[in-house]
Amino acid sequence: MLIHKNKNMPIKRKDHLDKAAWAWAETVDHADITNVHIETAYRIKLKPCKAGSCRRNCRGNPHCLSGIGERSWLGDISDETWHRGEDPEAERRRGNSFVGLRNLGATCYVNSLLQLWFHNLAFR
Repeated sequence: MLIHKNKNMPIKRKDHLDKAAWAWAETVDHADITNVHIETAYRIKLKPCKAGSCRRNCRGNPHCLSGIGERSWLGDISDETWHRGEDPEAERRRGNSFVGLRNLGATCYVNSLLQLWFHNLAFR
C-alpha cells in the first residue's frame, strides 16, 4: 500500500484497485470462471459510497454517485417544476403538414448506419 508523503494516509490508486479486483485471474483457469469472479472483477457487489464522503466519483466503485451532478436530480421535485414546462399543444403540428425529417443534414449518418446493419447478417 502506498502512503502519502505528507499525511501518512494510504493512497488509493486505480492500478492497485484493479490488481486487487483481478487477483483471482492468475490462479483460476478460464474454464472455471464463475459469476462471482466476474462480479469481483467489475466490483458489482461493492456498496455505494455514503453521501458526501467523496469529493468526486470513485474510480474503484461503480456505485459511487459522488461528484456526477447527483444533487440536481436526487433532490425533491416540487409541483411547480411540472407546471413550468411549455404547453404541449403549442408543439403539435397542424393537420396535413409535413411529417418527414426536418434536418436533412443528418440523413447521411443514418444512411451509413443502415448500410452497416445491412452488411451484418445478424441484422439483415
